[in-house]
Amino acid sequence: MMQEIGGDGFLLTSLTPTRHYLDEVVDGLVPALQRRGVVRSEYAQPTLRGTLREF
Repeated sequence: MMQEIGGDGFLLTSLTPTRHYLDEVVDGLVPALQRRGVVRSEYAQPTLRGTLREF
């Protein structure tokens, strides 16, 4: 789906988002998606403002 329609983030749903839950996403899911090429591993712009202006 990401390749066809794109995306700009994650929608995390959990009844009680805990630090452990977020750690699992950041340390597990994100690297797996980066290996598949659907999540960037570097930003083209040095600042958040520059990154947001790319869109």
